[in-house]
Amino acid sequence: MKQIQRQIEKNRAGSVTLKAENDEDMWHVYNLINGGDQLRTASIRKIVTETNSATGAKDSRRIKLNLKIEGKKVLYSGAELPSAESAANDLITPTQSSSNSSNVASLHLSGQICQKNKHVKLGAFHTLDLQPDQEFTIIKGPDAWDLIHMERLSDSLDASKYYPIGQKSTWPNLRSMGRSFYISLNRSKKQC
Repeated sequence: MKQIQRQIEKNRAGSVTLKAENDEDMWHVYNLINGGDQLRTASIRKIVTETNSATGAKDSRRIKLNLKIEGKKVLYSGAELPSAESAANDLITPTQSSSNSSNVASLHLSGQICQKNKHVKLGAFHTLDLQPDQEFTIIKGPDAWDLIHMERLSDSLDASKYYPIGQKSTWPNLRSMGRSFYISLNRSKKQC
């Protein structure tokens, strides 16, 4: 995980801007966010505008917005785990795609918009979808950045917490294990 910015006050209120890099980072983010925390990130929202008030005609379009919501519910969608059979056969075969988009962990944070935006009303409900390589800011109130959250944040930022665990001789796949996940760091379809 990469930390872009950190502003935490003495009263343990403040914000941290992060960029998750893999599935384990997404798991750490899931554990950093509590109900009532605010999250700011880019999101796409369908905007409906009335084009003709006499006929009631409406126009809709999707716009990329920078939204800030107060989280009510957080859902973690983990990466699809390989079956035991594919794990025994090195996880990747020459016919499999190593960049399967459904095989990426994501977070869905639902809540009310808490910052004015010219396209969306204050208090409207929205769900922010977070995925790896997306910048976001977690904002917490007083006493919310407690010791547990600070320790988890520190662990998620420390790349040395990943331990290499092996490599199969026929495939150049470097694997590592973090505190919560087993991940493949380098996937290649070429045989050595």
